Amino acid sequence: MHASYNSKYGKIKNEREVLMTKTEVIQRLQRDLGIPRFQAYIEDKDYSEEEYDQLKKDFEAYFTNYVSNVSADFEGGLDNK
Repeated sequence: MHASYNSKYGKIKNEREVLMTKTEVIQRLQRDLGIPRFQAYIEDKDYSEEEYDQLKKDFEAYFTNYVSNVSADFEGGLDNK
């Protein structure tokens, strides 16, 4: 197993590890989350599979929490005054 030093990011990476660009990560999130026009402001760097998995998990948690909060806001209905 070989490792190399990435001078741009200063990380040691296993040569077998596949890195994704920011654009590739966003395209994959669009596909995996089922949101074709999904856009995110994420750091412009190369992402490992582990970093991608964490991003996906974070976005799923954010959306779940957001939907729960919106649902709770409308449980009583809208007031007509």
